[in-house]
Amino acid sequence: MELRDWITEFERQARASGDRARQQLPEYLRRIEAARSRDPERALDLILQGRDQARLLGESWWALLFEHYHAVILHRMFRWTDALDVATRNAVEVRKPEYDGLPIRASVYQELIHLHVSLDPHQYEDRIREGYGWLLAEPNLDQSTLHMLYDGLAWLELSVDRLDAAEEYGQRLLALPGGHPWDACSAYMRLCEVYYRRADWDSLRQGAAVGETAARALGAELQLCEFLEWQAAALRVEGDERAAKRLHNQAETRINRSKPRGLALYQHAVAAFHEAGGDLTKALEIRHYTGKPRPPGEPLKIAIPPWQVCTNRIRICQLLAKGGMPLDLAAGYVREVAGMMPEPKRVLAKLERIEEMARDEEALARYRWSWQIGEDYTLPG
Repeated sequence: MELRDWITEFERQARASGDRARQQLPEYLRRIEAARSRDPERALDLILQGRDQARLLGESWWALLFEHYHAVILHRMFRWTDALDVATRNAVEVRKPEYDGLPIRASVYQELIHLHVSLDPHQYEDRIREGYGWLLAEPNLDQSTLHMLYDGLAWLELSVDRLDAAEEYGQRLLALPGGHPWDACSAYMRLCEVYYRRADWDSLRQGAAVGETAARALGAELQLCEFLEWQAAALRVEGDERAAKRLHNQAETRINRSKPRGLALYQHAVAAFHEAGGDLTKALEIRHYTGKPRPPGEPLKIAIPPWQVCTNRIRICQLLAKGGMPLDLAAGYVREVAGMMPEPKRVLAKLERIEEMARDEEALARYRWSWQIGEDYTLPG
């Protein structure tokens, strides 16, 4: 049973019996959904109220549903340690027989997996794959759960630089029955990154156009703008500057009007557009590189896990190397943040390859795209 069907049936029965206390549980959920983006602290308060009400009523499924929302919103607020604590408790709880048939059973595990991917997919890769293996072995998985699993696996494979595997899971998303626009939108968000890293501009342009159509059908403004930027980047590489700028301007106008949250993937595509035009300075600006050192004595503060910070800064180092600009400041920052990671060897090895290539003009000249510099995998062209 889908979650929304279970909630609808629960609410119908509560109304039929005149049980006002149980009718409040779905109402709490609606209020949480309304608050989670604009006022997450208020959403957390409502979650705890709803959970406590569910416990008083002996509604264990509802109590766990609220705790699942608790982990998800803490995750989105970048409160990693708190989110991991709640998600781990939820994953232990949901294994109990009383939760057999709970519609969010797979989602509870998925949130724990997502947290491990966000924290460091290389360090936790074995644990992540074990979790996905357990989930895929569950009987009678519904389509929304399969969507969640394939999308998560595509994200994992991209995070550990396995492009062929990421493409396979993107294609599995597209093959889900029914042809729902959300399947296509999610699939092409992952596939566009695959095509971009392969420098497959024709596939990037065509895939982003299909993704745009799906995003329009969903009214997904942020994803729509991301697909417009990917098309603009591909068109710029292919020499159609007029069409590229038109799509880029459309995306910027829509973003400025809607002001959505969570712009990281959109900005990644915008940076690709500017690099396609040879404007590395603008690409660095989009990636939030100022070139200014941290004031003396100011402690290092990061809002996201060290692995994510290092990944973003490695991209900045690649751009700096491509532009023949000084690497010392950005590389020093990567080393400082990598020191906060339990296993920094992979990050530091990649950084050393970038620094080595930055000293070799002939080596740099072989790479048209900054993100190829110092990477492990071989890209065509």
